[in-house]
Amino acid sequence: FHGPAFLDLHAAEVLHNLSVPAVFTSAMPELASHLQNEVNPDFILSPDKGAIDRASEVANLIGCEFSYLEKTRIDAHTIVHKAKDLDVQGKIVAIVDDMIATGGTICRAADALRSQGAIEVHAACSHGLFTGGAIRRLTQYVDGVHATGSLSNPRSVIDAGEALARGINELLGN
Repeated sequence: FHGPAFLDLHAAEVLHNLSVPAVFTSAMPELASHLQNEVNPDFILSPDKGAIDRASEVANLIGCEFSYLEKTRIDAHTIVHKAKDLDVQGKIVAIVDDMIATGGTICRAADALRSQGAIEVHAACSHGLFTGGAIRRLTQYVDGVHATGSLSNPRSVIDAGEALARGINELLGN
């Protein structure tokens, strides 16, 4: 038994203490390829510091600009998003994260991007949870929602099979 391959874990450090060999694998290359072919973004945005590595990988693979939003919690119910080096005037922007649950962060980010001149905003993730009316909410703010089929969801347009195969090959030592 070689252990599992985990796709785009929210916190990959949880793999360090498992009693079986396990590997973290990412669908960001597939996500980048899909976005480049279907959206052709000029700019990739991470919605917060936690998604910087994933989003910057996508930006590097596409060869476009990248930045992130600083998320500051004012109180239990209020979060303020501030742009970091953001020049999106006239640009097509893709917001990249590991998962989208309610879509609230994406909607706030999309709103900020449009107010700064973005002409299109797309949301892309590995795991589309889409809870509590997220798709309905997102379609009011973004031009497209793109997710892998890691979870059954209505926006599953990115095949993560290759990413999982990479992880399994790594576990097998291939």
